[in-house]
Amino acid sequence: MLAQLKAGGLTTKDVKVQHIGFTQQAALAGKKVDAVMGYLNNDAVQFQQAGIEVRPVEGTAGTTALPLVAAGLGAAEKTLDQRGDEVRKFVAATLRGVQYTWSTPTRR
Repeated sequence: MLAQLKAGGLTTKDVKVQHIGFTQQAALAGKKVDAVMGYLNNDAVQFQQAGIEVRPVEGTAGTTALPLVAAGLGAAEKTLDQRGDEVRKFVAATLRGVQYTWSTPTRR
C-alpha cells in the first residue's frame, strides 16, 4: 500500500488507512471502507466469485501487482532442536508446493 501511494504521489496523510485484517470482501461489501488491497490470486478471485467487479491497479513497474512476499516460515530454536527433522521435511514440502505453483499454468 505504501509503495502504491508513493507511486501515485500520495502519502498516508492523503487517505484514511484502516486495519481490517483479512476481511477485504466483508469490509468493502459492508461499506466499512471505500477500497481494499489484496492478492490477485486470492482476494480478486473471491470478489469475482461473489459477483463483485475487480479492477486491478497497475503497480509501480507497469505490472498489475507489486512483487510481494506472501509466505514466510519461522520456528523457535527449541523447536528446531527438538523437531529439526520434521521442520526440514515441512520446509522441503513447502518448497515443492511453491515450485509446483510456479511451474503450473494458471487456470482462468
